[in-house]
Amino acid sequence: MLKNSKGLVVVAVSFLVTTAMLPARAADYPQSGNVPDVKVGDHWEYQSKGLFDNERRTEYSLTVTAVDADHITLKRRDVESGRTKTLERERDWSDVSTPGHMAGRYLSFPLTPGKSWDTDQDVTNSVGNRVKWSTRMTVEGVERITVPAGTFDAIKVRGFGNWHILSTARSDAHSSLEMTLWYVPAIKQIVRHELIVYPSTRSTVYNGWTEELTAYSLKP
Repeated sequence: MLKNSKGLVVVAVSFLVTTAMLPARAADYPQSGNVPDVKVGDHWEYQSKGLFDNERRTEYSLTVTAVDADHITLKRRDVESGRTKTLERERDWSDVSTPGHMAGRYLSFPLTPGKSWDTDQDVTNSVGNRVKWSTRMTVEGVERITVPAGTFDAIKVRGFGNWHILSTARSDAHSSLEMTLWYVPAIKQIVRHELIVYPSTRSTVYNGWTEELTAYSLKP
């Protein structure tokens, strides 16, 4: 979650970011990716930081506990507190939509260069304001990227869009956003996610956030 100096809270999209305990090396991954073949026991760890201040925000791990034709169930563990909770995701890693919550779809398989799609997300932030994100995502191709876990040839997906507060009292709070995802098919996950929230009509503060791969292990 991101908060500007005026106290306006902007909800950051939560993404599953993989991490690697495997040897760090670049692999020649294909320029397309199908829905990942996730297995019980697959495990990822990641860390998030401020994009501009590089301040560490959080570290957590994700472990697959169940998989069926439509959903992935995971256990999330916060590294600092040790607290755990159960998460449910679609097979493309999207949040599961529920009444009052429209989940965004930021990966659309197969990931082929030039593919584009529109996605909306409607959430409630910590101060009770409903926030809507509207984003146009595009697969740009393959790019080599280095994260704490190593160097990978990843499928790069970029999104440009806007956000606005749906609550009547804050309806003038709105602006644009930009996100970039690097997805590695062999790891079945995003290895880096960047999000920039541009200033609202009530603020001149830029918000930025990134998550990166730090370690992972996959079942054979």
